[in-house]
Amino acid sequence: FILCGYGRVGEDIARTFSEEGIPFIVVDNRPDIITKAEEAGHLYLLGDATSDKVLIEAGIERARGLVAAVDSDVDNTYITLSARGMQPDLFIEARASNEEAEIKLKMAGANHTVSPNKIGARRMAMLAIRPGVVDFIDTVTYGRGREMDMENIVAGKTSPLVGKTVEEIRRQSRAIILAIGKKTGRLLPNPPGEIAIEEGDLLIVIGTRNQLAALECLCEGGNPSE
Repeated sequence: FILCGYGRVGEDIARTFSEEGIPFIVVDNRPDIITKAEEAGHLYLLGDATSDKVLIEAGIERARGLVAAVDSDVDNTYITLSARGMQPDLFIEARASNEEAEIKLKMAGANHTVSPNKIGARRMAMLAIRPGVVDFIDTVTYGRGREMDMENIVAGKTSPLVGKTVEEIRRQSRAIILAIGKKTGRLLPNPPGEIAIEEGDLLIVIGTRNQLAALECLCEGGNPSE
């Protein structure tokens, strides 16, 4: 991943990437901020992420995705436009300060936009209403040494998962499919066991590390019991 911006939000994103073992590079044009990234042990590039040349130097041609987390909506829009122009299929997530910026970033080519203020407010409300649910999700998603984990898996054209039923996958891996996202945008929560996986389905799964490893083995065409 290319992480553009290493301010307060970018630093938290980098910390999460590191904890999850995700390879990434920090791009920022402020020498003092880049020094912080260096001290944290992150791979970094000093430069302006709105520049095509800098994004190429950061490795956009082989990147899995890009996160535009600069403090400026204008800069995040320029970064998104540049990245989308160079890599039409790249996953791009962009930070937005307000709803108007979210709309413009989507028009510029962002797959997802995030407003930290809006998310923070929603989280506070949900924590007040459903504290147990929020604590559980936090434990599964962020807890250190957690036994349970969540993952999303795309059933591509050649995926061995295509044609298998939800029950078959559960029986062979013990991982639980919480929901299936269809290519049409429809979401199937708690799918019945007889539902068969189709090409392009997005599976939201939960399980232990061993169960998810068994599911990964299935995805690669192996036998989890071996």
